[in-house]
Amino acid sequence: DGITLGRDVAALVAADRALLATDDDDAARLFRAKYAARALASAAPAGLDDARSRFAERRAVLPRGRRGPLIVCIDTSFSMAGGREAVAKSVALAACRVAAAQRRAGLVLAFGAADELAEVRCPGAEGATAADFDRLLDFLERGFGGGASRGYQGDPLHREAGRRDARFRAGGTDVVGPLRRAIAAIEGRDGAADSELADADILLVSDGELLDPPADAATLEALDRLRRNRELRVQGLLVSRSRLDDPVSDVFVNAAPGSPMDQLCDEVHTFLAAYDDLTLLR
Repeated sequence: DGITLGRDVAALVAADRALLATDDDDAARLFRAKYAARALASAAPAGLDDARSRFAERRAVLPRGRRGPLIVCIDTSFSMAGGREAVAKSVALAACRVAAAQRRAGLVLAFGAADELAEVRCPGAEGATAADFDRLLDFLERGFGGGASRGYQGDPLHREAGRRDARFRAGGTDVVGPLRRAIAAIEGRDGAADSELADADILLVSDGELLDPPADAATLEALDRLRRNRELRVQGLLVSRSRLDDPVSDVFVNAAPGSPMDQLCDEVHTFLAAYDDLTLLR
């Protein structure tokens, strides 16, 4: 009862999920064949309902007194290409819609490798218009390369490589740039005091594939200073599994204590990470 056939790997029944939990080559081939034929058995929509219920329970206990500004940092590096980046940008869009409805200021920062940083204001602080959302959607459709059909044009980048140590200029996902931009916006060091974002919190959406440590000492200290002086909260949202994760476990290496995401964030949320098709299939 309630069993459907398809490709819903988030809600696989135990028998098909077991195919992923073995190193047997025949089991792996069978799983791929069933996936290609849309013949995987799923207890839909139980998996998705479970994620929604956990999210609703967590949201129900969140403090509601403070509805301040929000800075959303979305990872668009190479490892995020495809579905993961789409999820991250969907989260940014949802956050901006909430901010617009509540007339809260916001900033979206897209980042990738070193010196890849672009930004757009969330509509809503002064009342959102259709043009504001068109601009946001146009921004979210762009990228720094990879699968993006259009790149960020003009001069949206904030280049800070000269002030970083060599390790953060060498390549890979660079979370230092967006964090420094967020800190500057909150503290008002970006040319003029940015009063709209002075009390902002930060949401970091990533697959967690970051350097360890993820940032230099000065950036980490600046975040701690804002936590002390302005009650800053840095929330992390993990949108994928690691290759090291057990595909049938709710334990995520990239959200574990001491992981780069854990070092940056006050809390790392993993309710979306269990539904990462890309990791389950490779």
